[in-house]
Amino acid sequence: MPSDSFDSISQKLLKLLISTSSGYTVSRSKSLFSVNRILILVFVILGQVSDGLQLADLFFFVATVLWIWLPLCVRYEMTAINHITHQNQITKE
Repeated sequence: MPSDSFDSISQKLLKLLISTSSGYTVSRSKSLFSVNRILILVFVILGQVSDGLQLADLFFFVATVLWIWLPLCVRYEMTAINHITHQNQITKE
């Protein structure tokens, strides 16, 4: 069973990579970054589980998730700050 799901996931990733090589757009770039982040997390989880589950693995996993998605979180934060700043400037005028 697990190998079947791994095969289907690998086939979907291969189709995504082939489709992105034909034309590089922003949306395809974002999806490729998401696939890259997910693959990194999968390998991190496999590495953590390979020696058995420990309490420290949870903290390491949370730190890894924050580190991988930090640029996206910063982008959302900057968008929110710019929106709030812009709204404040409009109300002052």
